[in-house]
Amino acid sequence: MAPSSGGAGAEPASAASREESGGSERARVALIAGPSASPAGVPSRLSRIEPVTLPPGGRLTFDQAFGITEARNASLVQQRSALERSRVSYQVVAAGYASDWQARLIGNVQPPLNQNSASNRVGAYYDQTGAELQWTLPWWHKEGVKYDSEAAQIDIASAQSSYEDGVKDQAVNLLKAYIQVRLYEEKVRVSSEQLKVDRARRDFMAQGAQLGTSSDLAVVLQEADLQNQQAATARLKDELNTRRQALFDLMNVPEADVTLCRNYFDFFSFDPSGWNPDGAIEEQTRSLKLQIAKQDVQQQKSQLTWSPELSLRASYGRQFNQSGSGTQDIANFGAILTLPFPNLSQSAARQELARHDTNDLLTKLDQKVLSTQRADRRDRARIPTLAANLRFRMQAMTQNRKRLADTRHSFELGLITYLELQTVENSIIQSTQQYYDDLADYIDAVVDHARLYGRPLPVPTSCTG
Repeated sequence: MAPSSGGAGAEPASAASREESGGSERARVALIAGPSASPAGVPSRLSRIEPVTLPPGGRLTFDQAFGITEARNASLVQQRSALERSRVSYQVVAAGYASDWQARLIGNVQPPLNQNSASNRVGAYYDQTGAELQWTLPWWHKEGVKYDSEAAQIDIASAQSSYEDGVKDQAVNLLKAYIQVRLYEEKVRVSSEQLKVDRARRDFMAQGAQLGTSSDLAVVLQEADLQNQQAATARLKDELNTRRQALFDLMNVPEADVTLCRNYFDFFSFDPSGWNPDGAIEEQTRSLKLQIAKQDVQQQKSQLTWSPELSLRASYGRQFNQSGSGTQDIANFGAILTLPFPNLSQSAARQELARHDTNDLLTKLDQKVLSTQRADRRDRARIPTLAANLRFRMQAMTQNRKRLADTRHSFELGLITYLELQTVENSIIQSTQQYYDDLADYIDAVVDHARLYGRPLPVPTSCTG
């Protein structure tokens, strides 16, 4: 990622072109709108996450890192499970709107009313056996199941939306982590190069002190600078290790000795000027709108008061008289209408509570729209400023490289003092490190603005190293 190559890398081709790998098209779709519920190569349900170790010495492209993250990130695995659960829950709820059937077998013996009366004893004993079937229709008393079923369908859409948002969020986090590793690799490279120069100069000045061409004070100052540069390089390497670990933590794999791609991202072609602000509002309010839709269903359900229950019943039996007079077939048909009296005051309270819940969600929706509009205006004003500042620093770095070479040459010729050389080197090193910090700020702003709209991220176009 050389500074002269254009920020995070050389100006790549169109962002529509993708990595040559076979899974790049799937990753592109995933970054834009979230993958399907069961991404290719990933089971729809995972009881656990299988251990994976990246082969050392290989190259890790962003598409590969995203594919691993999509399959293994614990948050996404849980969200896929929640999506599958919502679908099963809908099936459970929808199956509840069905007729209820009851079947009963009847068998009894009727004793005489008075055992001592001969008139009662004669023909008083009889046996009766039979069966009864009752069919309860779901028309009225299960009307609430229709609303529960509709709410369960909205839950599926909400779970799908949450999963897609989770995929996009993880893509953003992964892209930032990937870029952070690359930027700190560049910081370590710049600091290590200066460390080599300081060591060579220390040795040169130590030899000069022995020959009398350099002062002992100059050697002491150079040794102090060398130690400071060693400490600065060590701090940068530690920061690099921390950011590498954060990258692999997102992927949920052990850290491996892999190489990330250079000249890999196209950020300066990012131009959101033609984007419709309504797109950001739609993207950021989708989840809340689904919650409002579900709450509207719950409010309609709360208005149900009367829930009559209608059952049809048929029975058939055979009665046997023990007096020997024979058997008698008995068949009955009928209907039962049950009309429970509702608790009207409780029903009114439920409706009022549902209205309050709806109003709360509508207030959240208004706040979300306002915050999205503010973020959109902030980004539209900030990104061009960051880009202009970054281009200025890139031009300054090109000039600084020439200035540094001239300054070192002048020092070797004895035209300037060591203090002057040290001042120029420290200034240029600080300017270079600040360039990478500014580049990180610009990339974060670009990625966050793309996420605000749910637009494609400035993802890999090529991998040249």
